[in-house]
Amino acid sequence: MPNSTNQQQVDLLKTIANQEGISLDSESLDLLQGWNIQTLKKIWATGRTSDGQQILLKVLPPNSTTPDAEFVTTETRESEISNILSQSGIKASRYLKTQFDKSPKWIVREYFEGQPLGDIYYLENIHQDDLFDYLGNVRNALGNKRSDLPQGLAKKANWVGKWQNEFNERLGFVEKYLGQAEANRLARCFDKTVETDYEQAILHNDLSPRNIIKTPHGYHLIDWGEAAIGPAVIDWATVWSFAVFQKELRAKIVQKIITDNPNKDKDARIFICLATRLLATIAEHHDYRLSLENTPRHLYPYNAKALETAYQNLQELLATLNG
Repeated sequence: MPNSTNQQQVDLLKTIANQEGISLDSESLDLLQGWNIQTLKKIWATGRTSDGQQILLKVLPPNSTTPDAEFVTTETRESEISNILSQSGIKASRYLKTQFDKSPKWIVREYFEGQPLGDIYYLENIHQDDLFDYLGNVRNALGNKRSDLPQGLAKKANWVGKWQNEFNERLGFVEKYLGQAEANRLARCFDKTVETDYEQAILHNDLSPRNIIKTPHGYHLIDWGEAAIGPAVIDWATVWSFAVFQKELRAKIVQKIITDNPNKDKDARIFICLATRLLATIAEHHDYRLSLENTPRHLYPYNAKALETAYQNLQELLATLNG
């Protein structure tokens, strides 16, 4: 039986859908009934418009901890980037209608049904060449569009300092598996990079596998709400780090960084910092996986092979980009 809070949120979605002539998917509502809604900042469901178009209805419920202004800014940022991509010939989910002037605030946008590329930290079941080409097209579309984002939406990416703090927080896990000397050597990678004098572009800024979906029409990036302004190499380096077992994709990304790139020395330093920080995350999750019985793979997916392979990948990266 659904609890009263869940039922209230489902009723809220249904009310808005009825007002807008939307038929919500029963499977989507059933999933919502099973969630712990009190932990959700936003609620959503998929459905179809009266003319059969697939949509996503997302609502900021009255009891959400997300401020109204934050919801509006995030969704407006995502809408603007969707427009930029669409104008460049890249399929992106258009925003069809919004209600920002009164509560509850909500949006209706196109919905592309597909499968995420693996678990939270793994890329799986991909055609490496196609994914590389798609990501390249997205980066080309956004590379010189920084000024297209309205003022107030173009937040600055917080990168090297944040990565260094995250690495230091996980230093004990790195020492446990690689030894203190190697952990300290990797920590020094951050000392060579400063957050100044880098070419700036629009970044997705959260390119984990759960935000890349495969649809019948190809790949599609979702969840642009954290998009920021920063060095374009951050998106490439993020994908490289999650491609633990995709050697061809990693090689293509590294080659892109070191070939015909006037910023290759700077980009290489950023690349190494992000890859080092994510190795520490792998070590942490591997440790938790060992310490907990029956750990769900999607929560702590890394095993010993993944940790060893990720470390070998980082060693190869350091040799290539420092060479």
